[in-house]
Amino acid sequence: MPHLQQSRRRPRTVLAFGVSATVIAFGVLAVVAPRGDSAPAGPEPSASLELTAGPERLDVAPGLCSPSTTQIGVRSVDGAAAYPTVRVTAPEPVGLSRTTFTTYAPAEYPALTPLDVVVPGDTPAGEYDLALRSGASTLTIPVTVTERPSGPDANLARGQETTASSVGNLTTACGVVDGNHTYTLEGFNRPPTAWADGSPGVFPDQLETRLARPAAVGRVDVHTHAEARFALRDWDVELHTEAGWTTVASVRGHTAGAATSTFPSLRADAVRITALATNGYAYAIVTEVEVYGP
Repeated sequence: MPHLQQSRRRPRTVLAFGVSATVIAFGVLAVVAPRGDSAPAGPEPSASLELTAGPERLDVAPGLCSPSTTQIGVRSVDGAAAYPTVRVTAPEPVGLSRTTFTTYAPAEYPALTPLDVVVPGDTPAGEYDLALRSGASTLTIPVTVTERPSGPDANLARGQETTASSVGNLTTACGVVDGNHTYTLEGFNRPPTAWADGSPGVFPDQLETRLARPAAVGRVDVHTHAEARFALRDWDVELHTEAGWTTVASVRGHTAGAATSTFPSLRADAVRITALATNGYAYAIVTEVEVYGP
């Protein structure tokens, strides 16, 4: 299984949103738009437009690695094509993959642009409306932030902000908290579902997931590649408590797939996996990290 060219990067969280992306690094939201997405200077066009969204409303799970996406449709209703600029605003703490974009708007059909929406893990459940405007045309998209799952079976890591010491190309740190245990690299309209480091043959490597709020943690499941030759072999599980980082479990000699670590519960606000060795492969691969209470 070839691993595509790696890249060295600073610790970060990358939210893989299909063809567009939002990068949240060191707590700062940066909007990253595809080529041709920036608005040109000059006055806004006066064309009459029809703005639509599909879906028309969004349910968003709390967590910076849990984006929801709608397709914004822009169509000229003047009978002639236009190049309007659309601006999007949202109440705090809602994050957007883009706050402005310029698009070709034909008269025959709506031109579609993806808009990705995220909220931090501790965002209260409720309604948060998005407002879109282009000239005199407006559109409101209702956004419902859902309740976080609770109870002993709730995975506390699901969708939460995750960073890595380095990230290999076509993978993402957010892939380890997406609920998908497979190793899938990024492709056309296909988000990556796993993480691999970007420093081949160099250990240790680290993955860190910040919980939505401090919680008692007594079990951590780590999923690595299903084939032993690509799997992680040795790693430590650490919790961040009021006293700092504490190693609560060590896994040694693992072959493939998932490994469960249980330990006396501690109240923690983050979980870190420190990868120490593989079964010979140059890259550390983790496909999922799950965190549970006692």
